[in-house]
Amino acid sequence: MGLSEAEANQKLVALTGNFIKFREQVRADMARKGLTVSAHAPNDGVEQRLVGVRSGHPQTVTVPKGIDPGWDYAPGALRANQVRAALSHRADLLPQPLQGDLLNTLGEVPPTRLRSVPVSVEPARRAEALGYVAEALANRAVKQPVMVMAPLSASAVQGLAAMGIEAGTRRLALGHDSTLHILDSHGSASERLRGQEPITAEDLALFGQLFNSATLTPGNPAVANGVSRVTGEVVLGGYRYRFAAGVQKFWIVPITLFKRRLK
Repeated sequence: MGLSEAEANQKLVALTGNFIKFREQVRADMARKGLTVSAHAPNDGVEQRLVGVRSGHPQTVTVPKGIDPGWDYAPGALRANQVRAALSHRADLLPQPLQGDLLNTLGEVPPTRLRSVPVSVEPARRAEALGYVAEALANRAVKQPVMVMAPLSASAVQGLAAMGIEAGTRRLALGHDSTLHILDSHGSASERLRGQEPITAEDLALFGQLFNSATLTPGNPAVANGVSRVTGEVVLGGYRYRFAAGVQKFWIVPITLFKRRLK
């Protein structure tokens, strides 16, 4: 025997803590009850709700009254992005033919779903970044201090906040060791065997714009050695970029960087 509407709603509340009442109505029923259908949600005001307590990343969000937090995002899409990021970061463990197949498969998400922006970097900042990379390559053992590239954009601050990461006064920057790691791991012509383009100093000089324009998601793992990690994707200058970045005390620096030419 099926559940009644009241029983179904009671079971739903017990399972989820959310109350959702629904009943199909036809226009004739609505008219008899003197009800009308509106294309706009009722304006009952908003309220502040605390979320993320169980995850250890509490934050206060603003939601319409009567609507539980959590209905404004697709958890399945978030999980899919996390899985894709985890797989792509482990592609190096596979033989070359399989690396290309895996990365090509992961790259099939339509670029139209990503933010697409034109390249825009100040000439002076570009020259400084290129000099930083050149110095790192020329004197690997002499560790340079980080090179500050740009402040965080409003969208980047919002993206970090959605993951429970407070932007504070952090700035985007290049780090000596991570710069060498990226170029050593993804700067050779063998990247083309994986369906990607080699990363160059010019790409590293774009990191500030890449991060500030990207769609950000939690890293996998989200925290490593006490440092929060985030991943991002963006279409820039005819390429699709993917990166992982470490959120340090004062800086956010790239850990790895990939790019693929748009088809």
